[in-house]
Parts: sequence; structure tokens; C-alpha cells
Amino acid sequence: MRFFQKTVISLMIAASLTACSDNKNEKKESATTEAVVTSQAKTSDKFSEMLAYVPADTAYLMANSVAVPDDVLEFQMKRFQMLVSALSANIKSITDVANKMPSEDSDSSASTEAKETSDATKEATKEEPNAGDFIKALLQEFSTNLNKDGLAKLGLKFNGHSMFYALDMLPVIRYELANKEAFKALLSKAEKTSGYKLEWSKCGEHDCLVSKKGKELNIATVFVGDHVAIAPFSSEKKQQVMDHLLGTKKPEKSYKVADWNTFVSENGYKGYGEGFVKLNTMLGKLEQFLLTKTKQEQGDSFDEQAFKGCFAVVKAHTKNVPELVFGIKELSEKAIKYEVVVKTAPEVSTVLQGLPNKLTDMKQPTNPIFTLGVNMNMPNLRNALTQYVNFLATSGEEHKCAAINPVELRKSIGGLAMAMTMGASQFKSIFVALDNLELDNNGKPSKVEAFGTVVADDPMALLQMLAMVNPQFATLQLPDNGKPVKLPVGVIPAGLVSPELSLSRQGRLLNMFVGNDQMALEPISVKENTIFWNVTDSKRYYGLMNKVIEQAPETKGEKTKEVMEVMNALGEFSGVMSQQIGFDKRGVVLDYSISY
Repeated sequence: MRFFQKTVISLMIAASLTACSDNKNEKKESATTEAVVTSQAKTSDKFSEMLAYVPADTAYLMANSVAVPDDVLEFQMKRFQMLVSALSANIKSITDVANKMPSEDSDSSASTEAKETSDATKEATKEEPNAGDFIKALLQEFSTNLNKDGLAKLGLKFNGHSMFYALDMLPVIRYELANKEAFKALLSKAEKTSGYKLEWSKCGEHDCLVSKKGKELNIATVFVGDHVAIAPFSSEKKQQVMDHLLGTKKPEKSYKVADWNTFVSENGYKGYGEGFVKLNTMLGKLEQFLLTKTKQEQGDSFDEQAFKGCFAVVKAHTKNVPELVFGIKELSEKAIKYEVVVKTAPEVSTVLQGLPNKLTDMKQPTNPIFTLGVNMNMPNLRNALTQYVNFLATSGEEHKCAAINPVELRKSIGGLAMAMTMGASQFKSIFVALDNLELDNNGKPSKVEAFGTVVADDPMALLQMLAMVNPQFATLQLPDNGKPVKLPVGVIPAGLVSPELSLSRQGRLLNMFVGNDQMALEPISVKENTIFWNVTDSKRYYGLMNKVIEQAPETKGEKTKEVMEVMNALGEFSGVMSQQIGFDKRGVVLDYSISY
């Protein structure tokens, strides 16, 4: 599941590049921060004009102020087009094959009966076209125009600016257009294709679309000059939102270009697509929204003091975790490096930086399919959790939050300390890697090569613990020079099919070789203060998935070729994905990268 989440992230990052420029005069990804700021100055007139709509106290803002280099954009667009084409061409086959896979909680006859009932129900309750149908038709238009000329034909401006920000709590999107009429024609075509009727009207002198069917929220789309502005609104906020979109009532204080340039420069970002979320501001606005809404719903039974007390505990957290920032650190044809930082107060950052151990001498296969590493100082983690539980209990007492039981929370500290001290405290790091996997004609593993490392204060003590389960481990003599020793007969229970296993020891490292004790290894390279890292070679991973689909009994004879084409496209598009989670003086840092 985590792998597919990362695939979605890579799709989002690459897709966001299409909203930026293909200007051939832009600097390459190796440009310095000063060059980025210079480039921002060239486009600041339009950027400043759009940024004037953004309130200075906005709770969140994401924007692009710099154009993506032409070669990078074209490279990414080709990859994205390949994936979208494969999905569009084979979506029916994917659905058909997925429907053939058996359910975990029903047999095939029950599934067939349920499907027939479902089909009959759908036919009997067929609804009018809705907004989902319209969006689907709109995406189909985009899927056939994912290239430089195609997107220009749709009215989208490559070298345009875009921004996503908060008006109170609700989001507003503004996107610069190349041709307003062409973009309106795109909407009209999707309207005709889907059968969903758009409600065009005039908002002052501007063309607009204002939905009126939503129970809770409606959507307004307004064409203001050479950009389009989109925002949801509730009935009581309609006039406020419309005034904002149209610019008839701009914020008294707007977010400034100088502030944006400082933000980009101080974080070492490139300007291609960055942003921030002010968690303390969000919570302040959220409190007022929830307070008003809950009062209306509960009436006289509403305990406002209890509500404010518990919400004060939540807000106390934002004193320690006030902000989240994110942006592109490097961008080229062959690599995208993205960063997300959860900023923390200095005293919290100091504690966090003590959680990882110093990684030394750990190794990994040179070209693995998948790796996963965890590096945690258990005593420091125990101490940090103890401090947090005490903070939560004290905050609950101070603000009289009935949802927090300080006595029970403090009782839990003892059990927590015991669990993390006995046995677990000697573990420092754990790392596993799948180096090679081959499947037979039945989709089952015929060859497995993998590698794992446990870093502990006393690796031999781990073997002695295992000897309590299987005495054969007590016979192992591992030299401290790293030479692998095959596990003796009897270690693996009879009846289990397993590849050859070997162990080696070197200092605090206990290594396990699966299927190949001669595999090439290289030092693991991760940033200092990293607690979690992993790498996935998407092309090889999806290749294995294809093999499983091809040989699975449930899908044999079906249109698996089309599904495999999509898997191949996903593998080519996603590249080699890696992420590292660690800490520095700013707080929690996620480094995410895609390389091709």
C-alpha cells in the first residue's frame, strides 16, 4: 500500500510540472538560488497581480513563480503522455480483469448473483449526468492533448502562474490562461460529451459558472481577465467568495512577492512549485468554524467551555509544530528531488535529532528491487514519548479537557518504558533488501535473492535468544570478519521450502544472505539523522507484477496483455523512487526523489 502511495506522489509531482513554463530561456536545474530570484523578478508583474488576491494571513499557499526548463517539461510530458495513453486505451481491460479476481468474502456464484443484482439496480435507478461525468469527460480531453501544442489548444498557458491558497479555510485556485475562449470551448465540449449541463452566467462583466445543486458546498468558476479562479462556497459565504474571486473586495493586506521570494530562497527551493501550511493559523480559523457549526447543531446542550478546553490542547501542539513547508530542491530531465518539512520548535528539534543512531558500515545490494531501513535509538525514543505523554497529561489538566485522563496517561508511561527497555533497547537499525526475484510459469518464486542487516549492541545475543526457540542456533559460530556461514540443517522447520540462508557478523552488524551469499554490496548512503528510508525500482517491480498477472489462474485467458501494457507504462513513468525521513534543526524532513 505504501508503494502505491508513493506512485501517486510521483504522478502528482510530474503532473504539476505541466502547469509551469516551457520557456527555453529559463535556467537549468543547476541554477543557483540567486538566479531563481532573478527569474522571479522577470515574471513578478503578473505574479504580483495574481498574488494580490491572496490574504497575507492565508493558512496555506502553493504557487509556481518560475518557469520549468523546456527540455525538462518536454521529457516529463512524453512520459506522462505514455502513461495516460496506456490507461485510456486499456481501462476496460483493466476493469474486466479486476472483476475476475475472486472476493475474499464470497464465492464465485455469490459474486455473479451480486453482479447481476447490481447491474439491474443500476439500470432501474439510472441517474441524470452529474459533475463526476463532466470531470471524466474533461480529463479525457486532457489525456489526448498532453503535449505542448495540445495544451495550448486547450487555452492553458505553459509559462503561466498558478496558485492554491486559503480564503478563511476553503481553497481557492487561480490559473493563468493563454486563451480564455479556447478554455471555455474545452468546458463546453466536455459538457456536450458528458450530458451534464453547465450553468453559464455573468458575474458583473465576467463570465462565470456557479453551481446551485450542492447541499453543503457549491463551486464557483470565474474568468477574471486572463486567468480563471475557482472556489467552493457555502450558501452563507456565497457573496464573500464571489467578491473575492472577482476582485471587487481584495484583501486589506495581501501576500507579497518579496515574502514569496524570501520563502523560496531561505528554503533553497527552485520556484517551480512550492508552498506552506501554517498549522497554527489553520487551527485558529478551524476553531471558529467548528465552534459556530457545533453551536448551531447542539443548541442549548452545547458545552462551549468544554469545547474550548479540549481545542486549547490541540492548539498547544502548534506551539511546537507551527508550520509545514514543501518544494522542489532539484529538477532535471533525469531527476526530481522534493522536500517536505514539518517545522518544530527548537527544543523539539533537539529531541528529534537524538532519535536516530549514527549509521556506520551498513551495506546494501548494488541494484536492488526494493529496500527498507529503520534506524531508531530506543532509549531516546522512550524518553521522547515519556515527555510527550507528560505534556499531553499536563495540557489536559491545565485546560480542563474531559477527553484526556491524566492519571491513566501517566500510568501508561511505566508500561511503555518497560516494553522499550527490555530486549528492544539493544536494537539500533534494521535493513532489508530484495535483490532479485524470479517467478516460474505458475507465478510462484523460483529464485529469491535478498539481504538483511540488524545492528545491535551484541549481535550474538540475538542468536542466543533465537536458540530459545530452536537450539540449532546455539551451534552457530560466526567469525567477526564478515564471512558468511550457512545455516545448519534443522534450523529451518521441516516441510518449509526455503532458499539457502547464510549469516555473517561484523562488529555490531548481523547480516543475513538469502539465496546468494556472494552478492555485490556497497555502503548505504543516507542523510545524517535518518530514521526511515526505502528505494523501489518501479520498472522491475511492475515487471514482477506483470508476471503474477500473466500466470494467475483467475486471469488466464483474459485480456492481460492490455493490463501488462499499463504496468509497463507505470514502471517506465515512475522510475526509481526513494524517500528518506529524518530530522534536522528545522524539524521532521521527508526527502523524496524520482530518477530515470
